[in-house]
Amino acid sequence: MIRPTARFVMAALAAAALLLLSGAPATAQNQPADPPVRISPAPTPDHPSYGDLIEAIDASVNWDTFFDTMTAAIAREYAQVPEIAALEKEKPGLIDAAVRAMRPVFESFLARVEDDYRPRKRALLARYLTPSEAEDLTAFYRSPLGMKIVDHASRSMATDGFLEDLDQDITSGKDLSEVQVTSEQVASDFDKAVRSTTGAMSEEELAELARLAAEKPALLKLATIRGEMLALQTQMANEEPNAGEIGAIEQAAITAIEEHIGK
Repeated sequence: MIRPTARFVMAALAAAALLLLSGAPATAQNQPADPPVRISPAPTPDHPSYGDLIEAIDASVNWDTFFDTMTAAIAREYAQVPEIAALEKEKPGLIDAAVRAMRPVFESFLARVEDDYRPRKRALLARYLTPSEAEDLTAFYRSPLGMKIVDHASRSMATDGFLEDLDQDITSGKDLSEVQVTSEQVASDFDKAVRSTTGAMSEEELAELARLAAEKPALLKLATIRGEMLALQTQMANEEPNAGEIGAIEQAAITAIEEHIGK
């Protein structure tokens, strides 16, 4: 039960990163429909500008919303297990105590997967962006408007993305161990988040985004990365905790349940 839940949470986080790296700025008004594509002639993925860009985006992701939604989904999944539901009836709050104890391990798992894929993200960015362009994008995502876009997009993915699919799987009784995230799911939730994010922007913000895109063509080039980033994020979405992480998750839950029952 734990492993597929982790996979769906990873999918939501990955899709949020996809949105931020490959499309939201290109949806602003008054932008060219077909921006020119220029691949960097000499990719240098180790240049610090690419790591800085990824870090600038990550810094504004609303991680609290993601993990709050994650623990709520796990709680609903646990409530479907008769034995756990019976314990919850006898000791109200038991499920919440268990998922709270598991949360730090999930946070560590997701951080580990992000670290594992960071070199591949840098390499992908380096194929399409020069170091100077990456620096321009970093400055944008550290601006008030850029941070607002990241925050809204991450909230949208947490509440409207893959975890909705997970809830449907739980209520329909699917075998979650066989559930896999598809590139179509990632693309669909990406598109929903784009619409939600741009729909929440004011006319002034959209105009500012269009102005910045005209001044900094790198904002338009992000859309050209979409297909490759989709494939990469889908792989991330299907990563599972390793044996040590699974053991830590299970032990955290068992310890919390035992402590709660003993109260």
